Amino acid sequence: MKKLQFLATLIFLTCLLGCADKELRPYERSLVGTWRLFEVGGSTGYQWYVLPIPAIPLQSLTIMRNGKLSGQGDALSNFNRPRYRIISEGDQVKLELYGKDTDGFKSTLRIEGDTMHIAPPCFEGCHYGFVKIR
Repeated sequence: MKKLQFLATLIFLTCLLGCADKELRPYERSLVGTWRLFEVGGSTGYQWYVLPIPAIPLQSLTIMRNGKLSGQGDALSNFNRPRYRIISEGDQVKLELYGKDTDGFKSTLRIEGDTMHIAPPCFEGCHYGFVKIR
């Protein structure tokens, strides 16, 4: 009986310690940090456009390891949500936002080096371009 109790305690502690601080996947590791918005793009229905965003005033997105994020600047008010999560859908990686009005809002996410593109679901092919600053 004592062996069974010891074994049950050992399994419980192993599960508890294993879940305490989840390891980030490589993609998530490169995502964490502060990103400066440098461009926005989309279409008017007949013409594609890309607008450069000046560095000042700073418009940035801070993505934290604990699943929280915050946006700074007028163009990033859609990203001022309390939580996010990264999910894989086929060959795409998605950033899923959770907030007061946007639970489950998914955007396609692509990171190449220190550049990140977030493409929300829209018919016009809109996107946000970021460069990592921290």
